[in-house]
Amino acid sequence: MVYRSDLDWLARTLTSLAASISKAIAQGVVGVAHISIIDNDAAATAEDGRQLAKLVDAAVGKDTEKITHTILRQASNRGYGAGNNAALRNSSADYVLIQNPDVQMTVDSITNAITYLASQPTCGMITPVATSLDGQVQYLVKAYPDITTLLARGFAPKWLKTLVNKRLSNYDRTDIAYNAAILDAVIVSGCCMLFRGEVWRRVGGFDEKFFLYFEDFDLSKRVAETSQIHRLPTFQIIHGGGNASNKGLKHISLFVQSAWRFFHKHGWRLR
Repeated sequence: MVYRSDLDWLARTLTSLAASISKAIAQGVVGVAHISIIDNDAAATAEDGRQLAKLVDAAVGKDTEKITHTILRQASNRGYGAGNNAALRNSSADYVLIQNPDVQMTVDSITNAITYLASQPTCGMITPVATSLDGQVQYLVKAYPDITTLLARGFAPKWLKTLVNKRLSNYDRTDIAYNAAILDAVIVSGCCMLFRGEVWRRVGGFDEKFFLYFEDFDLSKRVAETSQIHRLPTFQIIHGGGNASNKGLKHISLFVQSAWRFFHKHGWRLR
């Protein structure tokens, strides 16, 4: 899904995704694939649309027998989850990949991920190993959050984060090497998630009451109630995502609203 996204990152994302899908097709792991780009910017001009279409065609290529793509423009911005749900509402795909527009994956990632899911019938979703563009480790698998930890992680100054470092480390599950397998994930960051299609449909996709933030935590928790979530070391990405506290008051407000909704739905933990 895109919303006034960085076009350089989007090109990197789509190019790497198309290459990884092509490799999986060449290996006989994937038969056909469809890429949906959901444009949530209802205020986009016709020129914006042409620019996006040109970028997508350059990154993904023209439709072929094996790989097709569409750009789905939303009439209004109803949020991250609603946009993805719209693209997948009538999907009967065996596997569903949800990916942010700032994620670059390795060429073998789709092959490795689909092969793994095909061999693990109790696993309904996998999450990748992630680093930032500068090589910083990103822990996408989380412990169930509490309010104190979330506030400290998102908004505390560096000196205070140092004082609660153990709490933050426990939340990020840093006791497990960032590139090691995890077989008992429950809460997962949603920048890149690969589902077994039947599991995606069983849980009903995203809860559209979440406009932005925590929709991934809610979804992964619901998935974990019906099947396993694994972190796969050979499913590898570079993620350029940022922190809500660095995006201004609007994002902070959305973060707080979604946190309230998540805890109200799944249970409050103060510390």
